[in-house]
Amino acid sequence: VSLEFAPPIAGKFSTTLPFLINGLWSVNVGIAGEGCELRLELVDPNQQQLTLGSVPLSQSAFRSVSIINRSRRPVDVDLSACAVKLRERSIALAFAGGGAEATLRPRESRAIELRFAPNGRLPLFSDPVVAMVCGLPRPLLNVSAACIAMELELEMEQLSFGQATLHSRITRPLMLQNKGDMPSTWKLDNSLISPDFSVSPTEGYLQPNEDTNIEVTF
Repeated sequence: VSLEFAPPIAGKFSTTLPFLINGLWSVNVGIAGEGCELRLELVDPNQQQLTLGSVPLSQSAFRSVSIINRSRRPVDVDLSACAVKLRERSIALAFAGGGAEATLRPRESRAIELRFAPNGRLPLFSDPVVAMVCGLPRPLLNVSAACIAMELELEMEQLSFGQATLHSRITRPLMLQNKGDMPSTWKLDNSLISPDFSVSPTEGYLQPNEDTNIEVTF
């Protein structure tokens, strides 16, 4: 006989289950159970908003948070699904020592490690860290991060001057944009395109989201 216990509220429950054996006599079996609250919490509630900061490209940031089981029974914690989602954000999520699954006894705590190692520019984002606890989703915290990088871009890859008469001069503007997150200094070497072409100015400084026009003369 398989019995399933699903308490609707926290508290103690008991009942008697009668069994009729061979249709001749009855045996009463006492059944008891207790429903307890699921209390998996952060050891430090101030870490509910965890910031990994603005990390330059090819560098990394590391943070550790601890969770504690304040329930009256052991709980199974699974971070696998959340780890897969955070991997798309270049964040590695696991329990200290490795692995994404753990069982915490009452009053036991365990550290969770997060490492942000971006391989490309990422604007600021914020994602929840949700654990599956005894088969139920339980939000633990929100993690935010960004990857800052330099990115200078010309408005076009080719600049056409068409046909020009002998000894004439044709000048075309070419926009240079700073689409990155940091101020950037730029410099062009006129000697690489002379004597047929020249550019002006040959150097400058751009703030993020700033642009400048460079004049190219043929």
